[in-house]
Amino acid sequence: RPPRPPPPPAADSVVCAEAAPPPPPPRPARAGAAIPVIHLELPPLYETAALKRVYRVVDSLSYLDWGLCSDDIVAGCKRKAVTEAACRHSSGGEPASERLPPQARAQRAEPLTTRTSEHYGEATMATVERLLRTLEHLNEVVPCMRGWGPMWNLSADSTFVDIGSGYGKVIFHAKLRTDCRRCVGIECVTARHLIAEQALDRLSSELSENERAADALAGVQLMDADATHHKRLDYSHVYVFDRVFSSVTLSALAAVLQRSDWFVLVSSKPARVWWECGLSKALPVCRLRFVTTGKERCTCTVFVNAQFAMTPARGR
Repeated sequence: RPPRPPPPPAADSVVCAEAAPPPPPPRPARAGAAIPVIHLELPPLYETAALKRVYRVVDSLSYLDWGLCSDDIVAGCKRKAVTEAACRHSSGGEPASERLPPQARAQRAEPLTTRTSEHYGEATMATVERLLRTLEHLNEVVPCMRGWGPMWNLSADSTFVDIGSGYGKVIFHAKLRTDCRRCVGIECVTARHLIAEQALDRLSSELSENERAADALAGVQLMDADATHHKRLDYSHVYVFDRVFSSVTLSALAAVLQRSDWFVLVSSKPARVWWECGLSKALPVCRLRFVTTGKERCTCTVFVNAQFAMTPARGR
């Protein structure tokens, strides 16, 4: 006799093939997984005349002074030892010629997120160039992002924000390199913001005829503000060189980024730090080697927004 056929499955265990869920998309690296280090070789002539002009102008205005903080002001090309913000507390609002006394400084209203994160650091031109080239080709150079849509790449359709933009070098560099639609720098130290504005004015006046016709610096915006006070930071690409940010600042910034619609985040902090601060949707995909103008070396991490990366719509 032929063997009996197996009994039919119970009604509640029948699975319809058409109703089977689609396989989940590949997930970026999580904690404990190996996160690749991406290093792009730069061509010999990447330093264009426009980029050299940016760094020359900013350095001439800042005097390479990384110590400017909320107790300093810059007027013209001269540095004075009192801030514009602090002057609001001096008699008549007129600039003083020396630092405010401790009693006057105690009356200032800078929030804790500003006062605990005023130290300065900046990446070299080569490091910024390598970062921007990586962001332009994320779906090609990052293994887990291959095949993802162009929305992840930094392009002319993107919006870029530098939180803690300092003297504006990264903002100007990003605009000239990628021609992104909006390029915004947010700096909480007024003295640095003033220098960045002076640099933008001078760079605008030194544009060539071709650059002026192309409106090379269109979309650049510099803000004298504390980014942690924003309700949202809805930019496609967020850059935070946050090596000197305090835990107070990081926690406040994490809350803003958690409710914001960004696609890519670059930070010097590892994923563990951001997750502990509440930024749970930041998933690391690669790391980059950074060199600062002070010849310090560090590693930055590139994150993607899990809200967009974990759905089939990531290829839009």
